Amino acid sequence: MDGISVARAFYGFFALVACAGVAACGSSEGGAPVGGEQVTKAPEQVTNAPPIAVMPEGKDVRPALSRVMSVQEFIGQMDDVGPGSKDRYDAALANLRKDPSAFPNLKAFYSAQPKTALGTRWKAVHLAGEFENLEATNFLQDIALARSESALAAYDDFRLKYSAAVGVVRAHSVNVAEAQGKVERLLTEADTEIAELVGLELFSRGILTEALRTRLKARGIAANYRLPTDAEVAAMRKAADPAIGARSPESAARLKTMTVPAYTEGVGEK
Repeated sequence: MDGISVARAFYGFFALVACAGVAACGSSEGGAPVGGEQVTKAPEQVTNAPPIAVMPEGKDVRPALSRVMSVQEFIGQMDDVGPGSKDRYDAALANLRKDPSAFPNLKAFYSAQPKTALGTRWKAVHLAGEFENLEATNFLQDIALARSESALAAYDDFRLKYSAAVGVVRAHSVNVAEAQGKVERLLTEADTEIAELVGLELFSRGILTEALRTRLKARGIAANYRLPTDAEVAAMRKAADPAIGARSPESAARLKTMTVPAYTEGVGEK
């Protein structure tokens, strides 16, 4: 098959299988959107963050939704699941976005984390993408373009770089100032693997223009992205069955009924 392989082209599908049930990657209640590999092998404790609180079903959560969380609290509860978790996530995020000190605090929090705190750093990068503003996009671009100190560091850094790059593409998709120029820079200067996945992210959002595709081709990246056929989707679902079976009945049912989105533009050659 020409162009990017089906496995790479459907990268997000396997990410969702890996992250099913985790709010930071896309919980059963919604949580944060999917956009990368499994966050970490084991949840990390965020210093000074309160314990995760799962509201009993039927309880009025409006008082909890009205309080402005700190960045540390928000990140500490990104794995929250259960009844009302999506409402709590969305409301807390809306409040955080209104707080002028929130993003500077997020940058400081990220900088204070040790390099070994991969899960916490990933969550901070993902949260930065949720702000969808110029300051956040500058921060994300710097992470996505950073050079790794070693081959081992590059392996660990990949998740951070990819998530940061997705945040830049997201900003471009909602017309954040200067985001398009940052996307162009990622396609030109980012690590080859990151640039290739940025192209895939642009394609999945229907905003991979010919001008952007040309930047990929100039680096030797074919960029012949296309939608998988029904047969290919069925094969990928079959391959994912063991992972699906290890999840809850609700997650398994959701994953088995997933459909491929019908993109209306940006479809590449077969």
